[in-house]
Amino acid sequence: MDNASNNNTTVDALLNYLPSFWSDQKCFCLGHIINLIIKAIIFSKNCSRFECELAGASDIETFELWRTTGAIGKAHNIILYIFRSDLRMQEFMAYLIGKKEWNPDDNEDPMFTHFRGLIKDSGGKYLSLSLSFSLTNYYTIVRWNSTLCMLESFEKNCVPITTFLSNHKPRTNECTFSKIQDKLEDLDWDEIHCFIKLFKVFEQTTKYAEGNSERAASHGSLWEIIPILQALYDHLHKAKAKYEKKPDSYFKCGIKLGIEKLNTYYKEAVYDSPYYCAAAILHPSLNQP
Repeated sequence: MDNASNNNTTVDALLNYLPSFWSDQKCFCLGHIINLIIKAIIFSKNCSRFECELAGASDIETFELWRTTGAIGKAHNIILYIFRSDLRMQEFMAYLIGKKEWNPDDNEDPMFTHFRGLIKDSGGKYLSLSLSFSLTNYYTIVRWNSTLCMLESFEKNCVPITTFLSNHKPRTNECTFSKIQDKLEDLDWDEIHCFIKLFKVFEQTTKYAEGNSERAASHGSLWEIIPILQALYDHLHKAKAKYEKKPDSYFKCGIKLGIEKLNTYYKEAVYDSPYYCAAAILHPSLNQP
């Protein structure tokens, strides 16, 4: 069942009416576990608090809150700032199709040039509309994979984004976006790349468990849970070891918090419920001496 705490309450209530039922019979949703791990990496331990603060935040406060989440927050602010204005979208599209400068009085609207079909970038490669305009993948807290889409789009469109941030002149009364506070430094781009590499494994694992990959699983069968959690555990610990001697960063802190969250559910799966262990031990492909 789902990992929501009110389901624990349901299980406790059932114990009073079903003598043959016990709390260890509860199983957990793997997709939800992965989602909670990613949230811990991005938002630290106070994800729920962050969501509540966003719900009651003004426009200015929303931008400020996202800045506290490192390079991911800056990327979110840049996307939100660009795509909430037609004029800024036109300016960004001009840089996206290879222009070095943008004149708002220009008769040619780069937005419509971009939408005519396939266009060539500066390297002569063709970009499909879905890829070229993929920056419209707005970030949401609920769907963590939209974060990965956003970061991948950012990395692919590094040049037009950098050009926009360098050339764009905010209005004098602009009080949300900040060219200084939301500027992506070299360390921010490095952090974005690190998050992409980290999250890609989670994406591949999710597709595998859903049976939606080249090496499809059995749609999240019980015997696969422990091997999947172990693979994610190894992945996070390798990342932790790799960046152990690096300077402190939001990414480095996120890895530690992700491991803590994974350990919580690993304990419940391995030690608190006999079903995961039994399914793994009895499965022929995992039978080891």
